[in-house]
Amino acid sequence: TCCTLLKRWWRQPRPVGALLQDYGMPSNHMQTMTFLVTYFLAFLWREVTIRDALIFKPLLSLLGALLAAAVGASRVYLGEHSAEQV
Repeated sequence: TCCTLLKRWWRQPRPVGALLQDYGMPSNHMQTMTFLVTYFLAFLWREVTIRDALIFKPLLSLLGALLAAAVGASRVYLGEHSAEQV
């Protein structure tokens, strides 16, 4: 996959104490989350027509960004990645 190729190219080790032993950069979780949130937001803003869109579209955008940030923070908190890797 693309992430595996990038890990082999950057060869950035995971933090000391991480359970996984492969390279840590980039985070598979963050790469997937970024793609999903970006795809969802592009679809939301381009294709979805809902009543009260001026409220719901920005609110859903904020929630998507917060969800992606929470995934990144959890990877650092669990010690599987450094902040630079997410």
